[in-house]
Amino acid sequence: MVSAYGTGSTSDCIPASWTTVGEDLDIEVRCVTPTGEPEDSRFTILVVDGARAGANLAFATTDQPAAAAHAPVNAAVKGVGGGGSVNVTRSGTGVYEVSFTGFYRPAGLSETYLITATGPGFHRCQNTGWGSTSTPGGVAEIGVSCTNATGAAADTPFVIIGLQ
Repeated sequence: MVSAYGTGSTSDCIPASWTTVGEDLDIEVRCVTPTGEPEDSRFTILVVDGARAGANLAFATTDQPAAAAHAPVNAAVKGVGGGGSVNVTRSGTGVYEVSFTGFYRPAGLSETYLITATGPGFHRCQNTGWGSTSTPGGVAEIGVSCTNATGAAADTPFVIIGLQ
């Protein structure tokens, strides 16, 4: 996950690509102005490698943004109670629902979902709301909306992480 930061920053930053080189993780970050022009910007990167004890972790890298529905190849639900599954449903251009089966609230923990557009070009994806359950084996459903540089709805690959 990549986010621009700083006083007065209007940049959006995305992870354009990533790969491992030996034990290193190399990430190409692109930052742009609201009109899509390249811009130097400060940014932060979040990399998560697993769930903490007593909590769940869910993630997905969408790889078929124009498909009506798909199970992303790079996706998982980990933590309490083992694992689960991930499905992405597209209800219209740039409008998605991500379902994390097995991602629930154990021991009264709360959760948050972080979403960022990925790939070439300028796009923005945001969380439009979520519902989850405290029942083991339950399903958390997260709404995602993606747009292009002009604010028009756009089918866009994105990464989503659910953290507790």
